[in-house]
Amino acid sequence: MTNSSGTHPPPLPKGSDEIYCSSCGKRINMNAEICPGCGVRQRKGADKTALALIAFFLGGVGGHKFYVGKYGQGVLYLLFCWTGIPALAAFIEFIIYLCTPAEDIARKYTSKGAGAVVAVVVGVVGFVFIGGILAAIAVPNFIAYRNKAFCVQVEAEANNTIAALTYFYADRNDTELPTLDELVDATGLQINEMVTVELSGEPEDITIQAYHNQGTCSKGAKLIISIRDEIVAEWK
Repeated sequence: MTNSSGTHPPPLPKGSDEIYCSSCGKRINMNAEICPGCGVRQRKGADKTALALIAFFLGGVGGHKFYVGKYGQGVLYLLFCWTGIPALAAFIEFIIYLCTPAEDIARKYTSKGAGAVVAVVVGVVGFVFIGGILAAIAVPNFIAYRNKAFCVQVEAEANNTIAALTYFYADRNDTELPTLDELVDATGLQINEMVTVELSGEPEDITIQAYHNQGTCSKGAKLIISIRDEIVAEWK
């Protein structure tokens, strides 16, 4: 309807649960997807709860930005997610969303139909990406720590064997080297089942070889100790 000057009259004030149609300007319910007057599909406001939850759980990889269709910002969040800065920014936005009325969220942000799907996919990809980075850092450190532990175990068992041999020959004049089983029976030596100890040679020239059964020590595959006039230990 137009007035005598041929212009459209100003729209009537809308209620708290109403919005103006983006096409014809008529008042319609804020939850209406299609204007009953002109039939144009309306912009769908973002849901406060969904936006807040996505920001909290997937904000570090830009999930909430994809949800509202801000794909450029979402890509930036995803690219720099490893720095932790996007996660901090998303948490601040999460607090803001909680303190903002649902009506204001719906007016300010548009919910993209495919945005929720994209947010979830990006979240999964982001967590896989972050997990890959953490694994790339953690796995080598874990292997190095494990190999050092192997060294400690092998050296401990070799030293225990030397002590047992010293005790074995303390009050006897054996001319033959005992087997490991005989040494265990005579001295009560206990060998870690994860370590193999081998004895060879003669009482005046003993060679002890020790190695871990589950992996290679970072110092070498096998510890060789020669007992002659002095004790010489070498990893090979």
